[in-house]
This record gives sequence, structure tokens and C-alpha cells, in this order.
Amino acid sequence: MANPTAIQRVSFRHEAIIDYILANPNARLKDVALHFDVTPPWLSQIIHSDCFIQHIASRRDQISSPILIELHEKLASVAHLALDRLNEKVPLLDNASDLKDVADMALDNLGYGTSKGSVGLHLHNHQHFSQPIAPSLVSEARSRVGVIKPPAAPPVLVDDHEDIQDAEYHILEPGAEPVPAG
Repeated sequence: MANPTAIQRVSFRHEAIIDYILANPNARLKDVALHFDVTPPWLSQIIHSDCFIQHIASRRDQISSPILIELHEKLASVAHLALDRLNEKVPLLDNASDLKDVADMALDNLGYGTSKGSVGLHLHNHQHFSQPIAPSLVSEARSRVGVIKPPAAPPVLVDDHEDIQDAEYHILEPGAEPVPAG
């Protein structure tokens, strides 16, 4: 439902408010209301109406478009002149450092380099390779760090009987074959 208090058209007074707002973009609502001798709630109703919003946007575009176009044209002209002069000077450069700086600048601006302030993509690729090592190398390494023999493997328990009450356990040394009980 449309706001019944919203304005339907922009009056001369509304045009003056638009001019003031565009000339004083940092002005607070109460300052604008005080300048035009109106209440802040009334001014709020006016400036938030669709008609006013469209009109001020149109006026802002009329003012800023020529400035932005002129600014863009000036910056483009400066960039072209600087690049033309740079193109004249590059063949005369003998210093490798200067050539590298020019190349880095050109590649950065073309999007092929990375600038010092940019955040790049960092990939971490962890690869682990397992390769068998000769036992003689392992024993030599252990002797150098002070380990004389490898740590003993935990004892293996063997159950000779299925009946738990009669079970007989034998502790086997690593690599030994189980011996039947009896």
C-alpha cells in the first residue's frame, strides 16, 4: 500500500531542499530541517518518499556524470602520455634492475603479477614418500644418535587352550615360533 503522506511531485521547496542536500552532503537531517524551518519528522517524510528519492538521484547523476567523465578522460590521457614516454625510454635502459622494475609494473597492471599489498592464493602441497632403507644405514644412524639396539617389541601372549580356566600362556621372544604346551 502506498504511503498516503508521500509527495506525488517535487515542488520548488523540495528542489531547494535537494539543492541544499547536494551542496551539503554531510548535513544532518535536523540541520536541513532547521535551515528550511520545518520539523525533522516532516522532512524525513519528504526525503524518504519515492518521488523525492528518484528526483535527487537524477539530479546527483546530472551533477556527477560530467565530472566523472572528465576525470576519467584526464586520467586516461595522463596514463597514455606516461606510457608513451615509458615506451620511448625502455629501449634505452641498460640497467637490468630498471628493466625488471618496468616489466614488473607492466605485468602487475595487466594482472599477471602480484602486487606487494595483494593477497594471493597460497597452496600447501604436502607429499610424503616412503622408501625402504637398508638395515645397515638404520643401525649406523642409531649408533650416531646413541641408540645401540632397537627397542624390544612387546611380548606376544599365546593361548594354547580354548578353555579359559585351563589356559596356559607362554611369552614368546620376537620372531620365535609358538611351542605347544604339554
